[in-house]
Amino acid sequence: MRRLLSVGLVFLPSQLPAIAGDSWHEDRRLRTLDRDSAHLLDETLRHSPTLQRLVDEIESSDLLVYVRMTPGVRQYTANTRLIGGNARTRVVLVSLNPFAIWWDLAPLLGHELEHVVEIARATNVRDADAMRALYQKIGWRSDGADAYETQAALDAGVRVRIELMEGAG
Repeated sequence: MRRLLSVGLVFLPSQLPAIAGDSWHEDRRLRTLDRDSAHLLDETLRHSPTLQRLVDEIESSDLLVYVRMTPGVRQYTANTRLIGGNARTRVVLVSLNPFAIWWDLAPLLGHELEHVVEIARATNVRDADAMRALYQKIGWRSDGADAYETQAALDAGVRVRIELMEGAG
């Protein structure tokens, strides 16, 4: 399975704050934009210390992270995008393919949240150029001009899958 990290600034519709108001834990840094994402996050957190560690680090960052299911993402893939921000807060969007099965979605979520943590740690990443430079330094080009991958994200996805399998046994 190939997972993509998309780099780029995208301006979301002005409805984003209204949608976000219905999100998972709207008082937190990590939020969901739909019920399926909220359910996936809740269920995976119940069984994955790795995901809990990632969420904890995101919560202590300057990021505001939205997770959504969207059919526009290729099957078995997900992506993470820096979509904007200001001097105090950076906004990141994680998109997951809703047609993947739960056993694939949970590791994809862990994989993408590791990318979010990579961005959180790089406090200088505030635009597409800085994000591209970060991933050229810590990762490698994946599938496309602005798609990158890191070993840490691959490892996080594997750890989440193992934790879920151990919890199911």
